[in-house]
Amino acid sequence: MVATCTREVNFYSFERGILKCTQGSGWGKAPGAVLCQAFADGTLFTGCHDGSIVRWDGETAGVVTPAHKESPVYVLTARRAGSTPGLISGGKDGTIVVWSIAGSELI
Repeated sequence: MVATCTREVNFYSFERGILKCTQGSGWGKAPGAVLCQAFADGTLFTGCHDGSIVRWDGETAGVVTPAHKESPVYVLTARRAGSTPGLISGGKDGTIVVWSIAGSELI
C-alpha cells in the first residue's frame, strides 16, 4: 500500500498484525509536490506539481520524466495495449498523454 502527500511517498506493510510505514528515499530526484499515483506493470509512478512523472524502483525514486510542460500532473492511470504496459497522464496544461513503458523509461 502507498500513500502520497505534499513531499512524501510512504510505503505501508503489515508485519505480525502491525501496520509498518517506510518513507520513500531518493527524494532529491523527485521534484515538487506529489499530486497523484498509479501502479503500472507492478511499478509505482507518481505525478508531480512541476509536470514530471517519477518512476519508483521499490521504495526509491528513480527515473524522472518531463511530462506536462511545467504544469502539474493531476491524473495518472495504468493502461495495457495488448501486452504492452503503459500510463495515461493528464495535466493542468490541458493535455492527455498516452505513455508506453520501455524498460525504465516512459516513451
